[in-house]
Amino acid sequence: MAKKSMNQQIQEKQARVVALDLQMKAIQEEKRQIKKEMTALNDAQIAELGRSLLKKMNLSPNDIDQAFSELNHLPIIKEDGGQNHGDQ
Repeated sequence: MAKKSMNQQIQEKQARVVALDLQMKAIQEEKRQIKKEMTALNDAQIAELGRSLLKKMNLSPNDIDQAFSELNHLPIIKEDGGQNHGDQ
């Protein structure tokens, strides 16, 4: 069997590098897709936990909105950005 020429060996190595690059791109795309799916699943899990907590506390989303509305009326101290709770 004849020995491969240097040029032929170089071409084979270059072809292998191209093939590996394509595999890496496919793996990276799959990784991005999996991360998106994980984020969506995590968001759904957080929403479900929130609904479960509201149900256990016997609260409705309107109750939460009302609570945040009340928080908006509290004065904010400009120096430290915290809520004004009087002398502490």
